[in-house]
Amino acid sequence: MRPGNVRRKPLSLTRGGLVTVEPQEAVAELPVVMRPAVEGVNLVTWAADNHEMIEAHLLKHGGILFRGFDVSSPEVFGQFVTACSSELLQYRERSSPRTQLDNNIYTSTDYPADQSIFLHNENSYQHTWPLKIFFCCMTPPTKGRETPIPDCRKFFGRIDPMIRQRFIEKGWMLDRNFGDGLSLARRRARRSKSPGPAVSAISTGIVERSMESRDGGTWSSLRCSIRKGSRGA
Repeated sequence: MRPGNVRRKPLSLTRGGLVTVEPQEAVAELPVVMRPAVEGVNLVTWAADNHEMIEAHLLKHGGILFRGFDVSSPEVFGQFVTACSSELLQYRERSSPRTQLDNNIYTSTDYPADQSIFLHNENSYQHTWPLKIFFCCMTPPTKGRETPIPDCRKFFGRIDPMIRQRFIEKGWMLDRNFGDGLSLARRRARRSKSPGPAVSAISTGIVERSMESRDGGTWSSLRCSIRKGSRGA
């Protein structure tokens, strides 16, 4: 490529000039990238002071990638989440094994490194789900390193309107299979050591269930397909 054809990425500085935003606000791409413009930026303090600006970018772009900041521990990450969202939720309706690192801070799915996890909507199977989800990479992988982030609002817009309407009217059925194999055992899913009824502690809206063993079994639940957030779709 000739030098004259090289396009520089547009940058804009946040108030105070401590953080850069890329791309410019006029470009709606996911995710928008924020980096420290100077050394020593405290991400927790900066996020608390710029909460409204973060919310505006999140609403417009759908996701923000904070890159190059010093997040040295799960505790610091939790402080950052609190600065952005005020509350950390428990991992409920558990469907995959995770390790708790701090107060409502968990690892991603504990899964073999040589396996792939297909693209999915995080926590979409839950009866209630968080309005924001935060991820932090403290130990970069030695290979791969690719985590695609799609804009599900664009996926939604490409679905045939008649099909969208059917999902809105009928919802979708979630079938859970409990066990010690690929799925979680029933007691781990409900975080209980007792063998009592599990479903009420895991979900609501149960259609039917069939328990086959102490830690196995199945249940089904009818879920809402589409919900609009209080600040936009």
